[in-house]
Amino acid sequence: MKYLQKIIIFTSLLLIFPMLMSCGIKNTSTEIAKESERVLKVGVLGPFTGPNALSGELIQTAVKMGFEEVNYTIGDYTIELVWIDSQSNPETGVKAYRKAIEEHDVQVGLLNWHSSVSVSVMDVVAEYKIPHFFTLGESSLVNRKFDDDPEKYKYWLKGWAEPDALNSSYVFAIEEAIAEGDWNPTAKRSFIIAENTDLGHSFSNSMQNYLQESDWTIVGTAYLPIDNDDFTAVLDEIQEKDTTLIVIVGGTFMLSFLKQRSQADITIPTITSILKSEWYDDIGQASNYLLTRRASFNPDKKDAFIKKLEKQSNSKLPADRVGVMYDYTNFLIRILEETYKLHDKLDSEVIAEFAEAKVFTGQFSYTDGVVMPEYKYTQDSLPDPVVGESYFFLSIAQFIDGEYYVIWPESRKESGFQIQSTTNRD
Repeated sequence: MKYLQKIIIFTSLLLIFPMLMSCGIKNTSTEIAKESERVLKVGVLGPFTGPNALSGELIQTAVKMGFEEVNYTIGDYTIELVWIDSQSNPETGVKAYRKAIEEHDVQVGLLNWHSSVSVSVMDVVAEYKIPHFFTLGESSLVNRKFDDDPEKYKYWLKGWAEPDALNSSYVFAIEEAIAEGDWNPTAKRSFIIAENTDLGHSFSNSMQNYLQESDWTIVGTAYLPIDNDDFTAVLDEIQEKDTTLIVIVGGTFMLSFLKQRSQADITIPTITSILKSEWYDDIGQASNYLLTRRASFNPDKKDAFIKKLEKQSNSKLPADRVGVMYDYTNFLIRILEETYKLHDKLDSEVIAEFAEAKVFTGQFSYTDGVVMPEYKYTQDSLPDPVVGESYFFLSIAQFIDGEYYVIWPESRKESGFQIQSTTNRD
């Protein structure tokens, strides 16, 4: 009888076992397999919510495009992205980054938008020795902090050069326009408007220096809150001081300025620190003839990248800015691949070691980008990339009817400098 019971139990188990497998045991074994895989968590820093969420969308789009192309895999590591939302606030960024390290085991960081967030988060990555690559906050304050203690802050690598390295291009462009007779200002008198932030002051100070070196007089400066929307007093002062060149640095508050500038019938040539193509939809002709910096695509890769971007995102995103972020994502991927080859593992220590030995010395650069010819660093350029026409470089373009036309340098020139007048503004 006992023997018969054993046979019955054994037979029942044989019948039940496949049912158990289909009811979760197979999934459990899959989970065990996943747990046994090696995972590298990459922290991506940006304003994914808040007043600059569009910039966060650019970052997310670019990063996803890059990692999807390698199937989120480096060697036998699965890449897991951890989105670190600064909400455009330095204090929030610090808390979010610390949480990403302590609770999510982030081992390496990528990108960032705001200089003010960079200055604060630099201390977090230094404390935990987490290498963070290619931040886009350009303020000179980041450079000064790095220079004060390069050993401590060697974990922070910028992806955008400070204003002093880039702003000379504006002055070269307008001086060339004057020399060629495209523009004949009655006098060299400039007024500078800037947001009252680290970036605003860095950009303004840099522009003042370059303009004064070319015999321009700075007739006035105005540092305003980033949410300022009334420029009546500033526009009155600009006209009272016979200004012939306006420089404005800021974010979306420039939209209000440009609208009010147009309403006041002011057609003075204007340099902007940034100009988003979508602004033409918001302010139309008020954005015409502005001068701005522009990243130029590799002509052999432009069309394919734009098609890829359109497939990735339903939004009409500025392709040049996404392109730079995409290039930097791919630069990080190459760094991770090379580090893995050398060490057969990926963690903050070996990634930082590779960066210091190879990237910081210029031995390892990225030359397969869709935008810049070469992304390269040297001991002399740190924490910024090397700047030059063959490296990280921004052309000067004029914005007309929603399109950019490069006016400088000569090697990339698409159009001559044009002056806005009361007859061509509508």
